[in-house]
Amino acid sequence: MIVADLKDSERLDHALIIHRIEAVLHFAAFAYVGESVADPGKYYQNNLAATLNLMERMRRAGLWPQ
Repeated sequence: MIVADLKDSERLDHALIIHRIEAVLHFAAFAYVGESVADPGKYYQNNLAATLNLMERMRRAGLWPQ
């Protein structure tokens, strides 16, 4: 098991390359509607920015189309 923050680019690079990851399942999104309205920045950072970082790290590791 690898525990890391999706915003931690170095840790993601290490995990994807060193462990020779072949596939990624991402279930780390926040999903509470009321909270998302009250704190949209939190949801933007986690659900969009962190996911985009993961996708970029996957692309760099050869797991995502170039």
